[in-house]
Amino acid sequence: MGLAASQARLLSITARLSDNELHSQQISNSKVRLADKTQEASQEYIQALNATKLMYTTYDAQGNATQTELTPSFLYTYTPLKNQYALQDASGAYYVSSIDAQNYENSNTLLEFLECYDLLTDEKYQDALEKYEQDMEKFQQAQTKYEEDYKEYESKLKDYNTKLDAYNKELAEYEKAYQEYLDQLNQPNLYDKFAGLVGTSDNPNGQAGGCYQAALKWNSTGCYAHLLAHMLDYKGGSNFNYNYDYKTSYINPDTGINDTVQIDNQSGSTGATMHRYVKDDPNWLEIVDAINDPSRLCDGDDVYNGTSDGTKDNIIQQAIDEGRVPTKAEILQSDYLYDPDTNTVTGLKTLKQKAIDLLYMLDNINEYRDVVDWKATLINFTDGDMRNLGSAPTPPDPFTAVMPDMPTKPEEPLHPDYSVELNDQEKAQWYVNLWYMMNGSDTANIVKEDTSTDLDGIFIVESAEKSSKGNYKVLEDNLMTSPEWIEFALEHGIVTLVKAEYTNPSEDSGKAPELTSDAITWSATTVGSCIDISSTEDEAAVAKAEAEYNQKLREIESKDKKYDNDLKKLDTEHNALQTEYESVKSVIEKNTERSFKAFS
Repeated sequence: MGLAASQARLLSITARLSDNELHSQQISNSKVRLADKTQEASQEYIQALNATKLMYTTYDAQGNATQTELTPSFLYTYTPLKNQYALQDASGAYYVSSIDAQNYENSNTLLEFLECYDLLTDEKYQDALEKYEQDMEKFQQAQTKYEEDYKEYESKLKDYNTKLDAYNKELAEYEKAYQEYLDQLNQPNLYDKFAGLVGTSDNPNGQAGGCYQAALKWNSTGCYAHLLAHMLDYKGGSNFNYNYDYKTSYINPDTGINDTVQIDNQSGSTGATMHRYVKDDPNWLEIVDAINDPSRLCDGDDVYNGTSDGTKDNIIQQAIDEGRVPTKAEILQSDYLYDPDTNTVTGLKTLKQKAIDLLYMLDNINEYRDVVDWKATLINFTDGDMRNLGSAPTPPDPFTAVMPDMPTKPEEPLHPDYSVELNDQEKAQWYVNLWYMMNGSDTANIVKEDTSTDLDGIFIVESAEKSSKGNYKVLEDNLMTSPEWIEFALEHGIVTLVKAEYTNPSEDSGKAPELTSDAITWSATTVGSCIDISSTEDEAAVAKAEAEYNQKLREIESKDKKYDNDLKKLDTEHNALQTEYESVKSVIEKNTERSFKAFS
């Protein structure tokens, strides 16, 4: 073989070796992937060995148990002695079959719904329905009248509330006035304070009442003036309203105006007995304020007898009754006010006015010395009129307002009910529960035994109206019959299992208007807590998984053997090529060596 041919052959062998190595690497990678597939098949098979399915156990009348694969359809299908369950989605709506939904939508009442399942005795149902329709006609008439009466009631109620507000306001004002009266009633008696400082005609005080004592014993008009001046005008300290003109109640007929008197002419020596003992005395200052109170009036008795004899002497009125004009002295010393224009008594003097009139007479003593019994006048004012300093306050007028009568609220007519005999108590209870559930209530009435007759075993149920909106969804037919879907939905929380259970609430739940005492309540539960629902091994799924696993293993082993054979062939070819490669390489090296020697 020539040098060029040898070189070409060497290149061809090198290419074949590289191709074999690549092919060998690809086969090795495929064998690795076969190992991964073997592991995947094993995992799938192990998972399939754990495959379970939900089973529902029912019992017949003899207590024999039968297990059925759980589907929504079986869950909602009634059979005797079977617990009732339902499926609820996350929004709270209940899944129902298309047939149950259609029956509900075509029924206006519970009884019509039960009629769809042939649960009513037709003849009695028609009789009850006819009576119900008659009762409904009467009810609608009563309802119309009730609505009219209620409008009138609302109008009367509005008027009542207005009058009640006025009554409550008047009552509050009275209670406030009465409380003020009680507060005044409980205040310290000012007359007792006055008598404590000045004394009484029976027991004049020798200190602060020194002036009063002198006036009583010696008919000292100057001392009497000191007493009145301090009662009228004392302001505390040594202060008086000097030169202040106090107007008497007497109107001078010559001038047509009231005569006046000034305190500065009566205060005299402010350091005298009277002033020395009442100076800055808080009780005396309180007495002065009270005398200046225009609500403090004389007692209306011009002749004081030491005790109240029940009569009120009025010397002005006596003069008028005698047919003469009362004298100035009578007008000034009386407890009453006189109007010369009408020759009438016009009311009582205030204590302040009486003190001013007496002070005026003392200021003009020469005019009145012989016409007035000064001792009696003094006693009449201090022991009689001055008692009104501590007289009980006048209570408010009696409370006479009458509370308005509340209008009577009209009674709403009762919606008529009617009940009918049922063919099958247990089945009827099943569909009563279903109807209330679809009607938006978590509770349902119990089918009751009729106790109004002597018959036994007759069960009835009252009708009820459909609510404005139901609370259900239709589950598609293909899902209704799917055991896989219900297991998946329960496992992953897509639906919640609820169970119809007997309950005896202490009071109305408010969700079912007809609910009274015992009832059926829909309550959430779990599969694990339901003794009639169990999870068992899915033998069919396990057998199928085992067959699939064995098939996959056979396929993997067949491919693995083929890959091993391919690798052996490649290895044999590789060894042959490698030997040929070394031989050709040796020939080329020898040819090259001879060529160098020939030309050297």
